Amino acid sequence: MSELERLGRSVGEALDRAESTGDFEPLLSPGLLRAARALAALLGPDDREYGELLGWLYWYRFQLLRDAPSAVEELQTALELFGQCFLKGAALDTIPEPLLEGIADLIVAEAADRLAAASSFDEIFGAVYLWRRIVDVTPDGHPEKAARLTNLASALLLQHSVFAQHRFLDEAADSAAEAVRRASGDSPSLRPSLLVLRNVMLLRFERLHDTADLDQAIAACERLRARPPADCGDLIDDEMRFGIALSERFRLGRRTADLDEAIALYRSALDHAGELHPELASMLDCLAGDLFRRHEQTGEAADLDEAVAVGRRAVGAADEAIGSQLVSNFAHLLHHRFALYQRAEDLREAEALTERLTDGDADPSMLNTRAMILRTRYDWSGSRADLDAAIILARRAVEATSEGDPGRCPRLHTLGTALGEVFRLTGRIAAYRDALDAHEEALELLPSGHADRAIHLNALAVLRFTNHERTGSPADLDAAITVSRKAADAPPRDRPSRAGHLGNAALYLTSRFELLGSPDDLDDALSLARAAMAARREGTVNSPLIDGILASALISLHDTTGDPALLDEAIGRYRALLEVMMPGHPHRARILGNLTHSVLKRARETGDAADEAVTTCREAVAAASDDGERARLLNLLGIALSKGSDPDPAEAVAAAAEAVRLTPPEVPEATIHGTNLALALSERYRRTRDPADRDAAARSFAAAARAVAGRPSSRILAARSAADLLHDGDPAAAAELLGLAVGLLPETVPHQIGQGSRQRNVQRFAGLAGDAAALALVDPSSPPEARGERALQLLEAGRSVLLSQILGTRDDLAALRELDPELAGRFVALRAMLDRPAAPTGASGPDVTRSAATTAMAGLLGRIRALDGLERFGLPPRLPDLLAEAAHGPVIVCNVSRYRSDALIVRPGGVTVLELPGLTPGTLIDHVNAFYAAVRDTGFDRIAVRVRAQTRLREILGWLWETVTGPVLRTLEAGTRVWWVPGGVLGLLPLHAAGPADAPGVLDLVVSSYSPTVTALSRARRRAARAGSGRALVVAMPATPGFADGDLPHAGTEAAEVAAAMPGTVLLGTVATREAVLALLDGCSVAHFACHAVNDLADPSRSKLLLQDHATAPLDVAALNGLDLAHARLAYLSACTTAVTRTDQLHDEAIHLASAFLLAGFPQVVGTLWPIADDTALAVARGFYGRAAGTGEDAARSLHEAMLAVRDRAPAAPSLWAAFLHIGA
Repeated sequence: MSELERLGRSVGEALDRAESTGDFEPLLSPGLLRAARALAALLGPDDREYGELLGWLYWYRFQLLRDAPSAVEELQTALELFGQCFLKGAALDTIPEPLLEGIADLIVAEAADRLAAASSFDEIFGAVYLWRRIVDVTPDGHPEKAARLTNLASALLLQHSVFAQHRFLDEAADSAAEAVRRASGDSPSLRPSLLVLRNVMLLRFERLHDTADLDQAIAACERLRARPPADCGDLIDDEMRFGIALSERFRLGRRTADLDEAIALYRSALDHAGELHPELASMLDCLAGDLFRRHEQTGEAADLDEAVAVGRRAVGAADEAIGSQLVSNFAHLLHHRFALYQRAEDLREAEALTERLTDGDADPSMLNTRAMILRTRYDWSGSRADLDAAIILARRAVEATSEGDPGRCPRLHTLGTALGEVFRLTGRIAAYRDALDAHEEALELLPSGHADRAIHLNALAVLRFTNHERTGSPADLDAAITVSRKAADAPPRDRPSRAGHLGNAALYLTSRFELLGSPDDLDDALSLARAAMAARREGTVNSPLIDGILASALISLHDTTGDPALLDEAIGRYRALLEVMMPGHPHRARILGNLTHSVLKRARETGDAADEAVTTCREAVAAASDDGERARLLNLLGIALSKGSDPDPAEAVAAAAEAVRLTPPEVPEATIHGTNLALALSERYRRTRDPADRDAAARSFAAAARAVAGRPSSRILAARSAADLLHDGDPAAAAELLGLAVGLLPETVPHQIGQGSRQRNVQRFAGLAGDAAALALVDPSSPPEARGERALQLLEAGRSVLLSQILGTRDDLAALRELDPELAGRFVALRAMLDRPAAPTGASGPDVTRSAATTAMAGLLGRIRALDGLERFGLPPRLPDLLAEAAHGPVIVCNVSRYRSDALIVRPGGVTVLELPGLTPGTLIDHVNAFYAAVRDTGFDRIAVRVRAQTRLREILGWLWETVTGPVLRTLEAGTRVWWVPGGVLGLLPLHAAGPADAPGVLDLVVSSYSPTVTALSRARRRAARAGSGRALVVAMPATPGFADGDLPHAGTEAAEVAAAMPGTVLLGTVATREAVLALLDGCSVAHFACHAVNDLADPSRSKLLLQDHATAPLDVAALNGLDLAHARLAYLSACTTAVTRTDQLHDEAIHLASAFLLAGFPQVVGTLWPIADDTALAVARGFYGRAAGTGEDAARSLHEAMLAVRDRAPAAPSLWAAFLHIGA
């Protein structure tokens, strides 16, 4: 046993005896004291147990000798011994509680030394443990409590710096905040506590981006400023850290006042520091950075110039440790100033600074800056080597940056935008995907509300728009618009870049307007472009380009309205923009091209020569930076050359041909450039009559039509032009091209643009299906027996396109409900969203709901068609299905074309083609105009006028018999049930009433019905087979509020008699509002309306039945389109002009009230072709419902007999009885 152990055992046994007997007096023996002193002399660093024994011995001795002079010495010895045990980690319950406070006071100095010296993991952990115990034993009222909390916070901050665990940082923040709370205003511990609180909060903000932490740090800085330190170095540190905190708050909230104060603090710190301060370079870098940010915020050029000057000083003062970072920052300033003012010396200096610092293990910030500079050099030079080198450096920068590093996001931005440019140039999908990944990762890393989210959203929008431009993808265009709006709306809303983001959103909306024709898009584009003009700040990068974006939107509005002032304003903006744009600017060629395009428009409208356009476009071609841009400008030059005062067809063809050569066939521009080459060749043919030019034009038109990435509308126009040139010499190719064009028609009318825009788009291609069908009938590459069937399919695909979009899925829904009710429910919800009218102009934001629903519908249809038995869900019927519809009687599909006119007689066994040589478009239009002029004249007061008018009507009905219906019926048996599909303008005439003056006509020989298409007839029959039973609804409006065309005195009688014919009828009169009628239709089998109707010539979807609230809530075609009625059997529209489309170029679409009721689910509809007399309406309705079949079982025959009865009473007045027709099954 060692002497240490022997002495320790002796002291321990004495303590045990005293504690067990309660007799402590033996502890005062001199011998025990000598042993204790000897033991103390032998204690080593690891002998905490013996130290605790000695501590307890002296503590007991102090209590026994409390009043003796030596008591103080005994207590001091106990404190010292227990203090060492405390420092060594002794449990607190092994130390007398009354001594803990004194022990803390005794060891606090050594604890501070240990904290200051801590460097290893064990030392740091020990320091935190020690200070945590000191704080725990220090009572709340202790004057040093705040200081000790401050030391604990410092220890925890050190621990976090080593181990990077947020819990240490959180505890440090809590301890520092508690220290500040406990420190009184005049306490010397307040300043140290505020310093630690500031540092902890700044660090936690840097890690977690919680603005509350930044606010606490700034509050601490403000309190520190009120208590300036005596030491100049501490003052400099206070001012710099305060400035950094304010700069961070500016980044979040964009408050210029924060930036101003930060700059003032940096200036003050630099004044105190002098030129020899060791941190001078970093201090100058902070000032340069915030001067640059203020320039970005305000556009103040002086701030940018000072930032460059200060940055240059910072680089000069830097040592090797920080030199590369400051060089990178300074190069970034020079790069920005070059981008703004195009001073070549700035770019050269930035290149020189960064070129030598990107080798080996270069700093990621430097790599990123160098990548940005190379990208800019590429923008100006077009050198792919610069772009490729930029991508390599940007990848290295990203790979060298951890996910938690705030520098990762801007480096991802540099990489993503450079890859996006590679994709724009080459179409490489890998580049697109990598760019997309970069931008999306940056957005995932940035918290919601972060000021930098806007630039990444904008970059993502640019990328999606680029993909749209390359592929023509509408989904990418929609995404670009949605994401660019998010970028524009992202906080803070007063950031300088917001103007550019608003401008991009306006640009993309303008593109969608040009693609789809929605006026809402154009209205939104103009609104956003003007908002961008208001938000831009002169002196900021790209602010002049906003003029160009507004000019583009103005041109699109001019194209819609024809207002020449809009075009003049656009031209003025382009010219002003070019005046401030340096030669060599990467966007100069594009702006010159836009100016060329605008000048050409004005020349076309004024008839002036386009010489300015030629000069401007030549300059643009010379300034083009890549083949894609050069191709677009050469295409434009070819157009301009043909419009100058001295047109040069040869040079125009050469320019257009080079544009086509430079344009890959897989990009959307291929169609436009091919079309313009064809036009240039056609113009040269017109001058030279060289057949080679004509043939080349036809080939170019055809290639443009077949370019699959082109806009559908442009491809259709190219196909029609090619067919015009080819139909005589190569009818097979002409037929093939027009067939292709018909197949593209549905793509021109997507759901997301709304009904009005779809109508306008389809108007552009009126007669296309008829021309395609006519050429199919003379296509020598097709067997003669198959030509009629091909013509039928083309007419089915190209007529009533808008109607077919909705009908295509409605009647398959019952089967879907049985197989998968959940999918059926989703389909119904999406269809309702798409069928509703588009959001009105001026509504807040775009109709993104409609766009998203369109995308969702495409995916949902794929899932539905994967179900057994629903492979054709929503698809047009196949040929055998069309032929099957003739099982109940032949279907006569008429076609009038400039090439030829025919009746296609559809029977179950096939299609018989009957050419109608006397039916030409011009002759038909003349007879239609004469017919409706005569109908109008039948309403004149003078009897002679009315008699002449009725005579003219009979003459035209005779011509219609000789030209159309007679030849058809001579191929059929008398008494046959016939369905007419007249199509186009022919649908304005009553085929069912045609007949010779002295022999039986159609009304005498067959029972007639009509249908917009054979497909619509098929759908109607399926609805009729499934229709359930329900009540009848009769609506009567004898008097119509606010309508000047007079009352309907017989409407009440008509309604009463109809209601009497069907027990249980719901009869509505003065309470007939749109809401009430729509609610009652849901359970109806029969709906009868005796009221006025209005046929809207400007927009047939607004044609309406006039109810009580027609002025505010019209029951129009658009309101009926969303219905899908399960019980419907018959709709009888006893009103004027309910079954005809009088709008020019929309005759093929059958957009009228009768078709709207057919679409809503009524398989049979009775309507009218022109205004009808009130008493005649009563007579026809009385005859119709007086027959057994009048409730809808055989409505066509009932109407046929009712019309015969009226005709028998007034055979010489066809205007009274020929207007009524039956549509549907």
